[in-house]
Amino acid sequence: MRKVFGAIAVFLVLSALGVVAFLYSGMYPIGATTQHSGIIYRAVDTLVRQAVMESAKDISPPGNLEDPDLRRAGLILYRGWCLQCHGAPGVAPSPFATGMNPPPPPLVQTAREWQAKEVWWVIDNGIAMAGMPAFRFKLTDEEMWAITAFVASLPELSPAAYAAMVKEAEANPGFAARRGKGGGS
Repeated sequence: MRKVFGAIAVFLVLSALGVVAFLYSGMYPIGATTQHSGIIYRAVDTLVRQAVMESAKDISPPGNLEDPDLRRAGLILYRGWCLQCHGAPGVAPSPFATGMNPPPPPLVQTAREWQAKEVWWVIDNGIAMAGMPAFRFKLTDEEMWAITAFVASLPELSPAAYAAMVKEAEANPGFAARRGKGGGS
């Protein structure tokens, strides 16, 4: 039994030394033009997913996220703050977003897989080293919930339905004033 524990201890020490040597070697490609390996992507995805789930566990949406007015307000804010990186149904992200690594995820898929409270937490806190900023210093909780409500509606929106929603929002007299608050589109 002592030999087994000794072998495990030696393995752990050598593994730790190998990790430290690798970290300090500078050999890992960190350029945004080089894709990470599948193992790295899965590890980071698992880390982010678990951290967001844990961090958001006590958050409760304040009301009905299916309210059409809330979703319209979210659309306006989304166009100002999110569209450039994440795109929308029938709208590609801005060209600069294609150079981000990891690339900003399509939020249609995010809305299918994540709970609203988790989406809100990410909007509020951002994600370190992913290009996702924390909006808590720019938007109110209500505005972040409006974006969350809109993101939750994305899986239901075809490109034509999204375009119609944008046209309707732009026809609203309050659109220009609210859009200006969202950082442009």
